[in-house]
Amino acid sequence: MSLKHCIGLLSGLLFAASASAEMIWSNNSFSLLDGDDYEVGDNSKTVFTLEHASGHSWGDMFVFVDRLHHNNDENDELYGEFQPNFSIAKLAGMELAEDGLISDFYLATQWEFGSNFRGGFDNFLYGAGVALKVPGFKFFKVNLYRRNNEQADDNNQLTLVWNYPFSIGGANFLIDGFLDAVDGNDQITSGYNFTPQIKFDLGSAAGMAPGKLFVGVEYVYWKNKFGIDGTTEQNPNLLIKWHL
Repeated sequence: MSLKHCIGLLSGLLFAASASAEMIWSNNSFSLLDGDDYEVGDNSKTVFTLEHASGHSWGDMFVFVDRLHHNNDENDELYGEFQPNFSIAKLAGMELAEDGLISDFYLATQWEFGSNFRGGFDNFLYGAGVALKVPGFKFFKVNLYRRNNEQADDNNQLTLVWNYPFSIGGANFLIDGFLDAVDGNDQITSGYNFTPQIKFDLGSAAGMAPGKLFVGVEYVYWKNKFGIDGTTEQNPNLLIKWHL
């Protein structure tokens, strides 16, 4: 059995063993994005995204699936990630200092999967991460992974994710997103994908519950996209997001 399959099996076993543990919170959402500056494939795409995030007594989990519709009638694509993070502090019964910089640290795992008319792929990532207490941020996490790639040599990845809510004149806004930075090898060039979303809480402004309906912009700056040297994407997308 290959290393990547061992990693996938380990993640599956860990998740299955913990699935019956207490769920502390959960959130599900649907997003629609539209942009015209994609660098690989059709320049114009519409993306439908389903997301699930939840916190458990063993850690947390984030899952999303993108359906990318090509506006020039090319075959659509599917891409997703499954990310269970296993809290070492929670599983070991450790108490972290309330006034410390770190709110949690964990074993970080991730399964990337995708398919299009050319075929599919599965990448497995494993590593470690910390959740930091940064003033004003709902969360700020840093993960360091070893990537086991199906269609290229293995490499490393640094990931930052954040969520920063704020208000202006009684209106609620949210800036969240991620930064993925990868190193290169003989087959791919090092690069990074910086993707923030800037969103206005339209639902709360219209009298709905806060945090339900957002509109805004997602901006993608992806240097050497997919490891292709010199292919840098700068792509604003209109965004609407509904939390179920």
